[in-house]
Amino acid sequence: KDPYFPSAIHIRGYDEAELRKIFNMPERSTNERIDAILHRMRIGYKFGIHKWDKQGHPVLIDLTGRIAARKTITALKELTPPGKHISEPFVQLRAYQNELCQFLVRARDMKFQDEQRAQGVQKPLRRVTC
Repeated sequence: KDPYFPSAIHIRGYDEAELRKIFNMPERSTNERIDAILHRMRIGYKFGIHKWDKQGHPVLIDLTGRIAARKTITALKELTPPGKHISEPFVQLRAYQNELCQFLVRARDMKFQDEQRAQGVQKPLRRVTC
């Protein structure tokens, strides 16, 4: 399994060292393609993950009203490999975000089940986290 922590995307409310331990992951190198994409995209596009909702799903804060379209398009053009569509870096970014969120949901589920056991629930409920 690929390492995801420390996350390239800002995630508020999560202990990334604890997440690495839970999933038995090595520390992620911070010099990967996703880091280059995020570095350039942040110029015109702001977003991050802010804690979780009542079901334990990560909450993505996407500041779409603050997108600087020209800067974002320029960044995408600079990041796009020859012969690829301009959307390729953005698709990579969203794929990374989705995979990261899967780990965050699983971690919240495990914490929920631990809390249920601590309260004496014999068979902890499994929350639906789709």
